[in-house]
Order: sequence, then structure tokens, then C-alpha cells
Amino acid sequence: MLTVIGVPLEKLRFIRGSDFELSQKYTLDVYKISALVTTEHTIKAGAEVVRQVRTPLMSSLLYPILQALDEEYLDVDVQFGGVDQRKIFMFARENLPKIGYKKRSHLMNPLLPGLGKSGKMSSSEASSKIDFEDSDEVIEKKIMSAFSEDGVTANNGLLG
Repeated sequence: MLTVIGVPLEKLRFIRGSDFELSQKYTLDVYKISALVTTEHTIKAGAEVVRQVRTPLMSSLLYPILQALDEEYLDVDVQFGGVDQRKIFMFARENLPKIGYKKRSHLMNPLLPGLGKSGKMSSSEASSKIDFEDSDEVIEKKIMSAFSEDGVTANNGLLG
């Protein structure tokens, strides 16, 4: 896909999270931000990305902190994501400077509707999305079983 749009592959660099997430400095930064924010802040930041339950797991509360720190540890100037990332992006803009890191710019794109009844694409619901690697048979099966309400065009994954 990247070759088709002209991305020079020799300039790509892939970084594993474990290359920095296991460092003492990263762990200390997690503690620093954790000491500055409340559970309410992290629940609000992750509201559109993390499954919301009455008694959330600590991992869902840490998610916005970890994603914010990724901006610093990946040394990015801009982060790109769907509009569902908006609150986490704002969480990062507000909190990274409090521990000495710069604010980044954030670019957001609208989300494509999913093929399921919820209208949301989800990695946990395989039939809600079409993957690049899906065979023609799998794609046809997903399209034929997609939710579509007669006369409703808004958020219809088949109509995009």
C-alpha cells in the first residue's frame, strides 16, 4: 500500500514499543503523569477508545498516559489518528508539557463506519471491518452479512 502512494520505503523506520517502554526513564514518566492526573481525567481521555465499564481495569486508565508518552519516546512532531483519538490527543497536549516535554500537533481523520449493527469498526469484531489481507471470499461474506437498514444511509458501512 505504501509503495502505491509513493512512500520511499528506505526512509521508513519501525520502532517496537518494548524498545523504550521497559526503560527506567519511561517508567518514571508514567509515574510522573500518574501523579498529576485523576482517574476521571484518564477515563475522559479514553472515553472513545477504551471500553467504558463501571469498574475499569487499571490498564484502561493507563492507556491515555502510555499513548501520550509515545509521542515523546517515538520523537514525533505530529500524531495522526481518527477523530476517536481526539480526547487522548488533548490529554497529551495538556500533560506532556507538565513533565517537561513539548506539545505536538495532531491530525485527525473521520472514521469509516463499520459493517456491524453498532456502526463502529472494531478489531475485536472481525466481521465489522474488511482487512487488506482478506480473501475475495471473506470480503464477499462480510459484505453479504453486513448490517444495513432499508432507507438509512447515515453511518452505513456498505455505503461509506
